[in-house]
Amino acid sequence: MRKYVAITYAAFIISLVILLGIAFNFYTRMVRYNYSITWVEHTHETLRELKNLENYFKEVESSQRGYLLTEDSIFLKPYKAMIDDVKTSFKRVVQLTKDNTRQQKNLYNLNYVIAKRLDILDDGFLLYRADRKIFVRRLKEGREAMEECAVILQDMEKEEQRLLAIRRKVMDSYETSSSNYSVVIFTFSFIIFIITFLLIIRELSRRFRYQRDLEQKITELDQTNSELEQITFAASHDLQEPLRKILTFSDMLSVKYANQMPADAQRVVGRLQHASTRMQGLVEDLINVTKLVGIKEVMQPVSLKEVLEDVQKQLEEQFAAKDAKLSIDLKLPTIPGYREQLQLLFHALLDNSLKFSRDGIAPVIFIITQDATPAEMNEKFKIKYDNVRYTKIIIRDNGIGFDNEFSDKMFNLFQRLHPQESVYEGKGIGLAIVKRIMTNHSGFVTAHGKVMEGAEFTLYFLLNTPT
Repeated sequence: MRKYVAITYAAFIISLVILLGIAFNFYTRMVRYNYSITWVEHTHETLRELKNLENYFKEVESSQRGYLLTEDSIFLKPYKAMIDDVKTSFKRVVQLTKDNTRQQKNLYNLNYVIAKRLDILDDGFLLYRADRKIFVRRLKEGREAMEECAVILQDMEKEEQRLLAIRRKVMDSYETSSSNYSVVIFTFSFIIFIITFLLIIRELSRRFRYQRDLEQKITELDQTNSELEQITFAASHDLQEPLRKILTFSDMLSVKYANQMPADAQRVVGRLQHASTRMQGLVEDLINVTKLVGIKEVMQPVSLKEVLEDVQKQLEEQFAAKDAKLSIDLKLPTIPGYREQLQLLFHALLDNSLKFSRDGIAPVIFIITQDATPAEMNEKFKIKYDNVRYTKIIIRDNGIGFDNEFSDKMFNLFQRLHPQESVYEGKGIGLAIVKRIMTNHSGFVTAHGKVMEGAEFTLYFLLNTPT
């Protein structure tokens, strides 16, 4: 499952990177395409201005020629304005071609020819009446200057036409590639959409199957819980009754016929009573285990100090019988939990310390409170939330201890470290109950021991919900 999710994420990231790369390339080409369009328009504008400059010159010559032929002053009215148009148009051409080094020489020559031609036109009005011979010579020089100007303008137009061809070619290439990139982006995006759609359909189908299986398992679990409740009811009523009768009848035999029964019969009755009592204890412990599986309570703030005080009162006789001492940390916290379960938890652990005490040595039990650091929780239980808070309660005794080889197995149901014939009583259920209660409280329990030196149980209680 994780591998499938990792592959999906990797495919998505790779597709996204490719799509972004194509989109960036497309954007770059669009910018260049717009840039080439601007230069094509710039070249067209330069060609138009060159034509305008040539036309203004022709209009100036036409205006002078009309006056000289007709001596009508009406032809002189637009003359000065046309001269200004020629100068303005030339400045415009200079501005438009300033980026082209090839045109700079043409502009220099054109400026000289225009100035020369305008001087000749001005002289023409004065020499027309004063000296016809000089006038004709200057008129010839003006025609030569005009032809020279036309040649320069033609060269400049050819240069602009050359640039126009190059820029159009560049523009066409970008236009074609942009269209191709548009098709590629659309095709790739469509493919990604189809793949994503199929993955979503697949994931939804998987989720629907998972939900259907989960609902089926919930139904099966509800049925199992119902059966478990029936077993619990049977254990608490139907199984307890025969055991009580066995104990009652065995007590009657041992009391009423004690003097009449031989020693062997008395031993049999004694073993029968012991087995019945043990069986009764097993049934009660199993009932407790089944009650812990399904939790229908709501967590409440529980003072662990008060819980331990109650448990100490419950075990008062056992403590007195073994002259045991209990040291309770005054800093025991208040935690969210189930009070009855926590009482059962500490009852099982303290009873365990009393049962497995060493002969001739009074049991001493310490209950210590410490903070559990995030680093410790991560190292031991892979809890990676830095803001989660755990507290740990340590129950330490000076009993017979155990080999750490069995530190994990001892929390399994019916797991005993001593044979049934051992002097140490135990049914192998108490520590299983402890683990179940810690699980119900989203906590953990660990055990550490040294043979004939003592045992230590550490309870990790959750104090807040991770965010």
